[in-house]
Amino acid sequence: MILAIVHLNQRIGFEAAASAWIHDLVLASASQAAVFWWQGWNDQARTSLLHSWIDQSLAVEPAWRDLHDFRNKLINEQFSPAARKLQSSASGREFLLVFSLAVAEKLRAEESQSQARQAIRRLVSGLELSREGIVGLLGVPAGIVKQWEASETPVPGETRATLARANNALSRLLAIFRPERLPQVIRQKADLFQGNSARDWICQGRIQEVADLYEAAFAYRDDGDGSA
Repeated sequence: MILAIVHLNQRIGFEAAASAWIHDLVLASASQAAVFWWQGWNDQARTSLLHSWIDQSLAVEPAWRDLHDFRNKLINEQFSPAARKLQSSASGREFLLVFSLAVAEKLRAEESQSQARQAIRRLVSGLELSREGIVGLLGVPAGIVKQWEASETPVPGETRATLARANNALSRLLAIFRPERLPQVIRQKADLFQGNSARDWICQGRIQEVADLYEAAFAYRDDGDGSA
């Protein structure tokens, strides 16, 4: 089902953001297609999934005339008097519940992966880190980070937790320093970091310690707008 959605999006050529949005919307609304498939009605399952994909695509591109016409044709075919009738049953309802839970778990997992990739981009941008810098911060080979950024491999749970902590530390640093100043500040050597720069510590995976020390050092300081 997921592969079918991806294939349809690729054939149309949706941009990455729209494709991801449509993917999630279709998957969340594909319970009818799943029930058809569970009952062994593969043709109706495909038609129902296509119907869901068209509906969600029209939410993104409401002026798409051809899809409006195609949807109307599918509706007439899917709900004609000759169409098979769904049979309600306890096992069918149980399957529907399991499918809904699986979809919810799948979407949560994909959201977690998306947040991890966004955290990588935010850290690289906010701290103006090189690829070597982000590799040092995360403690993994450069090739692995590249695969994560390209969504080729999932970000492991332990690394997602590391990214969440680093992202939180970045937010704390941005509460002290203005965004345009932070990259320069962390490159200055200071006694606060034993003669090293804050960037040196960050690239050793010590961004939380950097945030702690800066917060302690600037706790007494208030220049009116809360940013150094």
